[in-house]
Amino acid sequence: MDRLPTPKTKQEENVNKLVVKTAEHLGCSGVLASEDVVANIGYVGEGEGLPGADSIEEIQMVSELESSLLAGSI
Repeated sequence: MDRLPTPKTKQEENVNKLVVKTAEHLGCSGVLASEDVVANIGYVGEGEGLPGADSIEEIQMVSELESSLLAGSI
């Protein structure tokens, strides 16, 4: 029976694919070995990557400040 990849393994595979494509694009293939990619999945959990109420409030505050600064420069 084949085992599904763990979230850590899957994340490392995804990052490695991006590294390989990026290195090829930059003309420097082989700069990083796949075993050099190590994922820290300790931050993964419910709602990971989703802003909380405090984050949304901060984003709104920054966007209001930025729009005020832009309006003042016109």
